[in-house]
Amino acid sequence: MTPEALAAIVNARRAGVGKWQARCPAHADSSPSLSIAEGKDGRVLMRCWAGCATKDILAACGLTMRDLFAGNPATPQQMAALATERKTRDEVERQQRTRDRAKRDRVFKLGQLVATLGAKLARSPDDDKLAELFHTSCDRFCAAEAELYPAHAELRGLPMEAPAETPAWLADALSDIGRNLSQGKGPLEAGLERIA
Repeated sequence: MTPEALAAIVNARRAGVGKWQARCPAHADSSPSLSIAEGKDGRVLMRCWAGCATKDILAACGLTMRDLFAGNPATPQQMAALATERKTRDEVERQQRTRDRAKRDRVFKLGQLVATLGAKLARSPDDDKLAELFHTSCDRFCAAEAELYPAHAELRGLPMEAPAETPAWLADALSDIGRNLSQGKGPLEAGLERIA
């Protein structure tokens, strides 16, 4: 059995490269006290920090000690192959984390830019160049956010329907906005009056 397979059985969450944490199935665990790791030779290493014995943890999962071991001990060539495989996997995960961090930083910086430009545009609404820059920044922000949080493949192309009934609070707010607009007030003034 691999450490990943054991982690899946006990519903563990990743706690680092080749490491997982879970609630121990051998006792009433309120916080994750079971640590699972991958040994240098691919063995499954686990420990309950509350003191449960390994055989008790395995019994609670419906496993035996034999399930932890996959045949004879690894030869030096197999250990070298496992180490190379682990290094490759760790490097791929590190590169993915670096890419994800760069995407999050880009979304954060573009969000700050949009907020700053929006504040400036609110003070000088007639500046066409500023408005164009603001809209371009909004488009880039939305694109970066979509790249960071892609829609699930099953949801792409599905029509999004509005709820059948409009909630009462939303209907009241929309009617207030409509009434204020019909009286010649701008949306900003109407919103400020409602807040005050």
